Amino acid sequence: MSQLSKIPLERRVYASHRVADLLSLPMNVKRADEAFAHDLKLVARYAAMTTPMPPIRIVKVPGGFWVSDGGHRLAAARMRGDELIPTLEFPTE
Repeated sequence: MSQLSKIPLERRVYASHRVADLLSLPMNVKRADEAFAHDLKLVARYAAMTTPMPPIRIVKVPGGFWVSDGGHRLAAARMRGDELIPTLEFPTE
């Protein structure tokens, strides 16, 4: 059963999606392909939201959390400087 909560972004949150760590890449390394441009638009759209973002789905892993759904929202929250992000935590099985 999943549990709705919020986690601090200072904790280690890992995502398989390439956009989740977008802000840590130097500008000359960022890809300019069509898919990446689409990712950037989604992140910008989430970052501009004035209402709370939908929760990201996470699973607790050694040393932090793994994001199974919500890489764009995670990147947007980091871009905005949010301290917390809404999460749905799923148990490991």
